[in-house]
Amino acid sequence: MVPLNFSIGAGWIIPVFPGKQAVDWGFLVAIHPDDVPRMLAKYKEALNSGQPFEMEGRFRRFDGEFRWFLFRGSPWHDESGKVVKWYGTNTDLEDRKRAEEVLRASEQNFRLIVDSIPGLVNATTANGEVELVSQRVLDFFGKTFEEVKRIGFRLCIRMIANGLSSVGALVENRRSL
Repeated sequence: MVPLNFSIGAGWIIPVFPGKQAVDWGFLVAIHPDDVPRMLAKYKEALNSGQPFEMEGRFRRFDGEFRWFLFRGSPWHDESGKVVKWYGTNTDLEDRKRAEEVLRASEQNFRLIVDSIPGLVNATTANGEVELVSQRVLDFFGKTFEEVKRIGFRLCIRMIANGLSSVGALVENRRSL
């Protein structure tokens, strides 16, 4: 098994511990303790299989702050197929993760606002595809969002107007007209 040898990036590992300590498994001191078991298992799996790996984890910066990273590694094989070296990248994801959390919170707030409106709220594309419906719409039609999205909001309204409970019944009703 070829050990992982990482190049030392300016401002990341060097202040955390001496470069020689990063050789083999010494780099683990820079990984968040909660992530070590999962990441170590993934590294070992890749080393044993000789297959590329990809995972996310928290990596300690020079000032002690842990930031989320995407770790990727690919093996270099010699002519006989033996792994002789590993190459990898560590991509800082912290800003993206923070932006995703802000977006998630914003979507939650928007959903709370929409669901608190005392009416049937829906949004469709110019083609009539359902993008959003309030919980009141789902309750009123007795459908899931996926069902409303599949059959369309206008069709739901026609179903209710005709006293029908399914698209099949609507089609049969139209045939009989």
